[in-house]
Amino acid sequence: MNCARCGSPPETPSCVDCPTVALHPAHALPTDLDASDGKDGPAPIGGWLILAAVGLVISPFQIGYTVVGELLPLISGAQWELLTSPGSEAYRPGLAWLLLFEIVANGLLVAYTLVTCVAFFQRRRAAPRMMIAFWVAQLVLFLLDTVLVQFLVEAAPLPGPIALSVGVLKSVAWCAYYQCSIRVRRTFVR
Repeated sequence: MNCARCGSPPETPSCVDCPTVALHPAHALPTDLDASDGKDGPAPIGGWLILAAVGLVISPFQIGYTVVGELLPLISGAQWELLTSPGSEAYRPGLAWLLLFEIVANGLLVAYTLVTCVAFFQRRRAAPRMMIAFWVAQLVLFLLDTVLVQFLVEAAPLPGPIALSVGVLKSVAWCAYYQCSIRVRRTFVR
């Protein structure tokens, strides 16, 4: 492919009539738009999708750690007895159901994340929609958990406005990326 501006061949270190190497297509840096021309099959997972892939792989472990490290100890033995006995100081009506809901919801989120991981790395056409659903579900669970804990436990600390803003902005940004990115459209085509 010759230079669009001067017509010199790509082997030349710079264009004959163009003083800058950046104008020469053979020496230009690849961009998101150059990920694939559609002739060679799907584009590889690259760009911001690498960050998304790392987050997707880590998510089941992070969510699993929360369930196993924080929630399951609350429903075992003496802790559960304190939370479900009406005469106990730790008793709050509905708190036991909230804990069970969180365990089940997070377990389902881990399972969904694993299925999404498979679709993502197989570059399935459904993967972007699955990722959007993941981010929406994660945000809804976070907000629902915050509201229910505040309703059931009077002295529960509220997440700060920064934590809340980061959660919302992260979800909105990734959903917008999966909706608008050319790389996403060129990568998930199977």
